[in-house]
Amino acid sequence: PAGPDTEDIPGEDFWGSVPRPPRRPPEPAAEEEVPDVALEATRWAREALERLSEHSPGGAHSVAGAAPAQMAARRALSLIPEDLRPEDADDWRGVCALLARFAAARLAGGPMSRDAGRLAQRDWSWGVLPHVASTYEIAVQAYRRVNDAAAQVRLYTDLAEESFQSGAYPLAAKYRLAAAGIAEAMGDEEGQGEALSAAA
Repeated sequence: PAGPDTEDIPGEDFWGSVPRPPRRPPEPAAEEEVPDVALEATRWAREALERLSEHSPGGAHSVAGAAPAQMAARRALSLIPEDLRPEDADDWRGVCALLARFAAARLAGGPMSRDAGRLAQRDWSWGVLPHVASTYEIAVQAYRRVNDAAAQVRLYTDLAEESFQSGAYPLAAKYRLAAAGIAEAMGDEEGQGEALSAAA
């Protein structure tokens, strides 16, 4: 995707620097290099995706286990907005960190733990939170295909909590209700009641 306007480019490095033309006519001093924030976020995400293989113990099971994490990582890459602002860069680092943790849990062959689905950053901007929701949706769909309803409930519950902490109250209610619906289908009356109470 294209980078942000020059007015949105920070004056200091974010995880390295990428050469760009100066925003103003160069001074006699050496020309400053400033990063393209969207490009840096993309590079960081691609590196996180490439690290998936480092966690793989090998074999067909590992490939199957990695699929949901790879799907989520590629989804996040495709959703990096063209007008990404510097203040959103840390949020995208959080998205990448989430994907790396999620991938490690899946590649280890273990169950999807609550911690593996937690977001690495808590102070999400309004511009990034919807993309995080899309990443979670992919994870939920992946677990739905293997009929793991309990994992779906955990994922929706985590997303609801993060949405609430970010001030996205309609999203929080939406995902609490989704968790309640799945719990009802499982015959889990206690879980359904908890989700409905939280939504209220």
